[in-house]
Amino acid sequence: ARCSSVRVIAVARVIVRSSPEAIVRTEADANSSSISQALHYVRGDEGLDLLYAHRPEARRILAHAQERHTSMGVVRVVGGEGLIAFKLQGYVNDPLRLRDLDDIRQLLRVNRDSLDMAQVRRYFAIFDREPLLDELLAQVLR
Repeated sequence: ARCSSVRVIAVARVIVRSSPEAIVRTEADANSSSISQALHYVRGDEGLDLLYAHRPEARRILAHAQERHTSMGVVRVVGGEGLIAFKLQGYVNDPLRLRDLDDIRQLLRVNRDSLDMAQVRRYFAIFDREPLLDELLAQVLR
């Protein structure tokens, strides 16, 4: 875990050096104050989040990311369930990130017939946010 957290910090330093006007905020994991689990980089209206994936479910999501060939090269992309999971993690880390909540709502709306809802519910349970999922689903189904 220490090696991975050092890599995240090194990436954050590269980002800040390349863009001195950037703001980087670290957030401590609710279960461990010794390791930063999230970094948020902002430049103007651009943002980049780096999440330290240490929970088994987060590591599983990343392990199953599919390779996509893009104009920027090969990129590994998580599925809809994984995207919802990481957006939820961002929202739990900072409840003022209402954009993540809006994104989750839209992902549920657009993909509700193809999402593995058991998998989505499992991630909400990790953060003790199952009532939030029920609320979002009720809004989507209206």
